[in-house]
Amino acid sequence: MVSRELNVPADRLSHLRDRVLEARMSALKEQERDAPDDEIARLKAKISDITMANKHLYAKIDKLEAGRPLARRTSRTCSSQPRPPLTRSTARRWSAAP
Repeated sequence: MVSRELNVPADRLSHLRDRVLEARMSALKEQERDAPDDEIARLKAKISDITMANKHLYAKIDKLEAGRPLARRTSRTCSSQPRPPLTRSTARRWSAAP
């Protein structure tokens, strides 16, 4: 019926329809491959972040094992007042119950 309206032979329309269907199937297969590729890229980025965190942790471990202290962190509110050194007498005062 369409071939009569368009004045095109039926076998030519059939051939064109098959080519269109093959192209659509190929495009769908390509789309299916893209989803796993996105997941692989996301997981590679996560592995990269974890690897970087591990490198930082190993650096801290190396500093501790070498006897070098880590940088002391203080809050902003207390940063102007130096902390008294921890000695036996101050440790006893802190541990004594009132």
